[in-house]
Amino acid sequence: MRHVIGTQIGGTVFVLLGAFRPPLLRAPTTILCELTSWAPQEDWALQDRAPQFTVGRGGSQATFWSALTASTPELAGRTPEECERRLRELGATELGRQPRVLEDWSRLGDGRYTGHLDGDSSTVWLTVACEGRLASDPRTEPGYIEAVGGTIYELSRSGGAAPAVAEADSGVGGAAAAGGGGALQQQLALPLAPP
Repeated sequence: MRHVIGTQIGGTVFVLLGAFRPPLLRAPTTILCELTSWAPQEDWALQDRAPQFTVGRGGSQATFWSALTASTPELAGRTPEECERRLRELGATELGRQPRVLEDWSRLGDGRYTGHLDGDSSTVWLTVACEGRLASDPRTEPGYIEAVGGTIYELSRSGGAAPAVAEADSGVGGAAAAGGGGALQQQLALPLAPP
């Protein structure tokens, strides 16, 4: 009897093929082989969709790799790390790393955000330049913030009252209106206003 088992080691997907025989005849054997080939459909989907999940400018760009792989059927069998590595192999330069996640966040009265980064128990306070969400994000509240200095943070679950996002026809403000270019025009970025 043959079994196929898939696993991930260091961002690479491996398939374990084992031929299992009765213990008295032969010890179990395992063959480890890496799945590295990319189908053209995967490359095309990756190249077409990555700009829609990239925000920021210059060295402060961030790409929401987890959201990209979760919302793109052609990439469902790939990890976020594999997609990032593959797009870099294809020569893409307009992309960034997965942003850190601000969890249990709340917006303070002065416009700053507070919360915990990536499960860390320490509380952080961030002064925000703009807030926004990806065009594919179904939430009405912001999906990310850009701190003063350009660092992008993904917003996870809210620990307090979240500000409502204005209607899409109210225009695009913040970084996109400042001429941020192609990918940023796909997002709704709102300038901060007092609650």
